[in-house]
Amino acid sequence: MHYIPGSIKQQLESELTMSVGLANSVEWDVAFFSNDLISLGDWHHKLNAYGRAIDYFNLRIRFYYWLFRVSKDYDCVLLRWPAGDLFTLLLILLNNNIYTIHHTFEIKEVSLRKGRIGKLKSFIEKHLSVSSLKKARGIIGVTGEIVDYELNRVSQIKPTFVYPNGFDISSREITIDKRNGAPVFLMIATEFSPWQGLELVIDELKVISELFEFHVIGNVSDSQIKRGNGDERFVFHGMRDSGFINEVMGKVDVGIAAYRLDLKGMKQACSLKVRDYLAAGVPVYSGHADATIPDNFPYYINKELNPHELIDFAKQVRSVPRQKVREESEKYIDKRIYFKALTDWLLVNQ
Repeated sequence: MHYIPGSIKQQLESELTMSVGLANSVEWDVAFFSNDLISLGDWHHKLNAYGRAIDYFNLRIRFYYWLFRVSKDYDCVLLRWPAGDLFTLLLILLNNNIYTIHHTFEIKEVSLRKGRIGKLKSFIEKHLSVSSLKKARGIIGVTGEIVDYELNRVSQIKPTFVYPNGFDISSREITIDKRNGAPVFLMIATEFSPWQGLELVIDELKVISELFEFHVIGNVSDSQIKRGNGDERFVFHGMRDSGFINEVMGKVDVGIAAYRLDLKGMKQACSLKVRDYLAAGVPVYSGHADATIPDNFPYYINKELNPHELIDFAKQVRSVPRQKVREESEKYIDKRIYFKALTDWLLVNQ
């Protein structure tokens, strides 16, 4: 099985499913390119530098060859923007039917990568990729903040659309409620980049004496594990499949979202993981505003992390049924609403 982060896989599958029921008769295809068959886990680190370089070029040659070949058969092609990718310059040669989709401030994000690769990607994104963005027919961002950022980069007037991340509610069962004992927190990511704020959360929680469990699922570095100083309240699971995640989530009182978006210069986000928590009936504590969830929503708390307040919040929401959290979240996270609006916009702007 290809290793695809669960949230991205869910997005692709739901868009394909939802397109079938659209009243506007849009034909919608989805393509995802990955490397050769790989197993779930930290596979990339098993390759040496030469192997990673071969993978990098092989994947992109296959993808862009395919895109050149099929793009003319579509009225619109939506491309999730690959930050710091030299091959995006080839998009200039394509038909003018490409709409780019953006999930972050790319220049800031790639600059957070350490070493020569980070510097190279940052240079490409800052000085070269803008030529391809100017060629795009339109710009789509998951938040208004990101759309404004991209328009500022290209210094052009272009068709734009805010397409927030959403969740196919029907694809997500409510997590079985197994809450009991000390408060339980959960943080999930494929890779815990600095902007996720895992270090900050650990530092804040480890100084208090209260009992709690903080589960971390995803690839973490040795330095991040050592941050917990061997405190048994912190449990690092590594990469796990959806069955394991659901089992852990059943015990969770509060899901923790990113706490260092400021490292990317961002103030708001539209995280799929937040939507997964809420669809499962798990309230969220976060360090940033959400693009579609109002500030006064009781099950998404956006504030500076205070460990005592986090513990109090966990105790407060434990009595709230999972079903209630999900039902009250649905109007803010349901992907069907945003997907229909996107296809209507594309029909007008093609």
